[in-house]
Order: sequence, then C-alpha cells, then structure tokens
Amino acid sequence: MADEIDRRITKLEIDLGALKEKVTFTDLIYSKLDLTLDKLQELIETRRYEMNEELKEVYKRIIETEQKVAVKVEATEAKILTELKKVEDKFELRLKVFDRWMWTVIGAAGLGGWMIYWIFSFVTARVGS
Repeated sequence: MADEIDRRITKLEIDLGALKEKVTFTDLIYSKLDLTLDKLQELIETRRYEMNEELKEVYKRIIETEQKVAVKVEATEAKILTELKKVEDKFELRLKVFDRWMWTVIGAAGLGGWMIYWIFSFVTARVGS
C-alpha cells in the first residue's frame, strides 16, 4: 500500500507539474495577447488621429476652393454686369438715333404731305379759275 501511495503521490506531482506548465504557458499567452491588444489599440488610435488630420486638411482645401470659386464668380458677375451696361448704353444710343430719325422722317413726311396739299390746292385754284 505504501507503494500505491507513493505511485499516486508521484502521479499527482507529475500532474501538478503539468498543470504548473499549463498555467505558466497560459500566463505567457495572456501576457502576449495583452501586449498585442495594447499595440493594436495604439495602432487604431494612431490611424484615427491620422484620419482626423487628413479630414481636417480636406475640409481646409474645400473651404479654400470654395472661397476661390466665390471670388471668381463675383469677378465674373462684375464683368457680365459691366458688359451688360455697355450693351445697354449702346442700345440706348442707337435708340436715341433711331428716335431722332423717326421724328425727322415723320416731320418730313408731314411737311411733304402739307406741301403736296398746298401745291395741289394752288394748282387746282389756278387751273380752276
């Protein structure tokens, strides 16, 4: 029986040694997993920071481009308004010239009609008498 107890004790010591090895191995794995998770979290934070910085740069460029476009649109609008004013001025000038010619032609036609009437009246009065 002492042999049996010694054998069981030896077997328990072996099992206990194996368990100690497994616990040590498990601790090693957990510590490596913990280290890996820390590095992964650090990497994620770094990527998030880089992404935020890139987004800030993109927004900055968008705002700058929008401002440049706004300035160009305002300049183009001013040019268009200036050109429209020139066209309007030319049109007004031409309208004034046309208006003068129209009234001149109307006056000349009226005068011509009156002269024809006067001549016709004079001729008929002379011929009729």
